Amino acid sequence: MNLLASLNLLEIESMKPILTALLICFPSLLAAADSSDDKAGQPNIVIIMVDDMGFSDLGCYGGEIPTSNLDALAAVMHRLDRSIGVLVDGLKERGVLENTLLMFLSDNGASDEGGLLGKFGPGTPGDAQSGVYFGRAWANASNTPFRLYKKNSHEGGIATPLIAHWPAGIAARGQRCTQPAHVIDLMATCVDLVGADYPETHNGKPIQPMEGVSLKPLFLSPSVSPPRSRALYWEHMGHAAVRDGDMKLVRQGRNGPWELYDMSADRTELNNLATEYPDQAQALAEKWEAWAERARVKPYPSGK
Repeated sequence: MNLLASLNLLEIESMKPILTALLICFPSLLAAADSSDDKAGQPNIVIIMVDDMGFSDLGCYGGEIPTSNLDALAAVMHRLDRSIGVLVDGLKERGVLENTLLMFLSDNGASDEGGLLGKFGPGTPGDAQSGVYFGRAWANASNTPFRLYKKNSHEGGIATPLIAHWPAGIAARGQRCTQPAHVIDLMATCVDLVGADYPETHNGKPIQPMEGVSLKPLFLSPSVSPPRSRALYWEHMGHAAVRDGDMKLVRQGRNGPWELYDMSADRTELNNLATEYPDQAQALAEKWEAWAERARVKPYPSGK
């Protein structure tokens, strides 16, 4: 749903609780940047070389790397920021901002598609019809200090922030919460907040129970909320992970070896503990397999 449609829906359904999702895709393709934007070409990035590594020649780029993709992303994100401002202003004008829960998040880390410095599709970065991808080098910079990219289940692919705004409902305003959560928790949160009951059947057929947990306790008091009661699971293109408490098991591809990390001490996933704690790794692998069957990740589609 687009921005104006969301605001119009508020007027049509003014007496009912509503749920709407704004799915904003143009940052992924560096598309729809406003060429008149005075912030275009001015990314807030500073690179400091602590030591002289001797890199005076960067091959075909000489001593400088072009930043057209970075410039376009800065303009795209500034336009996105203004659009969110339009949404907030619209909620204020309709008198519903105080009791509206806004949850803003990205669905993944930066993508490495588009080669080293980006391209892949037609067009110019920032154009309305751009098919240009960010590129591995810029994705690596964006995801640092975390490893790997969008498609992966390492932190570079899955670690993104969630910003929640709800003046009438969030007691812990301005606080930072480090408890891990997942997009599956958003539905559980909405069901909890409106006092609904999640159905067990539909048209006489059983429905898979929700895997997520409500984030309401974190909104009320993140510092005293109990630890997460359920493990978190991921799978995308064969890349997979499970996190239970502070321990995370992750692999690259269906046939890659499982890696084990203590996320309380090693968020950057540099110290693989799988050989040191094989029993713990095996137990988490079995939990992931059980989830993959339950959530119908497996059996994998034929030929994929």
